Amino acid sequence: MASKMGSDMNSQIIRADSHELVAVAQLFNEYRQYYEQGDDMAAVTAFIEQRLSRQDSIILIAKNNKGEGLGFLQMYWQLSSLDMSEFLIINDLFVTQSARGQGVARKLMATAIEIGINQGCKRLTLETASTNYKAQSLYETLGFRRDNHYYHYQLDI
Repeated sequence: MASKMGSDMNSQIIRADSHELVAVAQLFNEYRQYYEQGDDMAAVTAFIEQRLSRQDSIILIAKNNKGEGLGFLQMYWQLSSLDMSEFLIINDLFVTQSARGQGVARKLMATAIEIGINQGCKRLTLETASTNYKAQSLYETLGFRRDNHYYHYQLDI
């Protein structure tokens, strides 16, 4: 059963489990479309179902008092060879258009930080577009610092 992580009278943050599959998949599909990916509920549902069954990611979902999905956050465990420790990568953060500006992203992020602390995590990392100033501002107000010492490389194969 999904566990409630944080709530107020407008929204609650829940750590998703299989009971939240449909709600998370709908938000994830909307998130992918926001980034100009195709509308593919079948593939999205299979992907989220796999994450939940393998428990290889932590998915948080924000819901209003009617149970409607407002947004989600997904993070993955990673290992640091140099630190010889585990850390979390916040890979996905999305809030629906109608819920933006209501503090939903901040609540999702605060809950992710709380989980990291409770799990003994060394750090949380994330990346965002250089033009996503709203997200950058949020992350910085939560204590995240931009890393100007390392470059991010990618090879599409």
